[in-house]
Amino acid sequence: MRVKMRFSLTAGLCLAALAAVAEFQVKPDGNTLWREDGRNVTTCDRASKGWLKSLKMTPREAGGLWIEPAAPKSRSGGRDVPFSRDYPYLEFDLEEVEVGTGYQAFTFWQQPGGKPTGCVLLPPAGIYTIDLYRVSRLPDRGSGFLRVDVYGQKLGLRYVQAVKKPENFIRFGENGKITVQLKDPAEDVTLRFLDSYYCKEILVDGKTIWQLTPEDEAAQLWSVTVAPEILERLKLRGDLMAKAVILGGKIKKPLIAFYPKETKKK
Repeated sequence: MRVKMRFSLTAGLCLAALAAVAEFQVKPDGNTLWREDGRNVTTCDRASKGWLKSLKMTPREAGGLWIEPAAPKSRSGGRDVPFSRDYPYLEFDLEEVEVGTGYQAFTFWQQPGGKPTGCVLLPPAGIYTIDLYRVSRLPDRGSGFLRVDVYGQKLGLRYVQAVKKPENFIRFGENGKITVQLKDPAEDVTLRFLDSYYCKEILVDGKTIWQLTPEDEAAQLWSVTVAPEILERLKLRGDLMAKAVILGGKIKKPLIAFYPKETKKK
């Protein structure tokens, strides 16, 4: 009897310890469907159990996690995650990139039915948001494989998560209106456009910088209008990206989003 009791107590303590260090959180708050913050991140053989070990994922000393190829020809990984139209935004904070050799790129791809989205060559640091439901055939809700590809790079992320509404993000609206929603007031917001293949700023209608104006007294909602036909006729090798630079506010990182339509050269 003592042996059984001791075994039960030990098992209970182990389960509690595992729960305390679990790195992948499902619905940690009302705005977040799932979140990976890199604490005690590990990899395994089954996507239903965690991140596949075909990518190397390790905690960062500065917080968050590193993602890199596990071997020269082992560049694709991922895990099963829940998805929902109520939580349409995939968000990740890219803080640093260590460049390797050869072809360099990364993509995130929510399956089934999602669209692979990412960058080739050196991606800019910033907070990325991908609206999973703007250009995809993703079901309204369910569970699916979130594929992550990393080629020739080591990505330093603060977190990866799926949320209802990001605290700070760029949104492409109707009739060419682009808005930047901020959690806190700012003094100035400007927008740049990039080709996701080269990750270089490009000219759009003769400009490299577009000035946004505040729409509210709190200076938390900023906007600019760029005629859709101007964006759609751009000759790009990759997808169109937008980068917002915010000055005079609490947020110090650029915001990055992808134009929700393929604009690749035919």
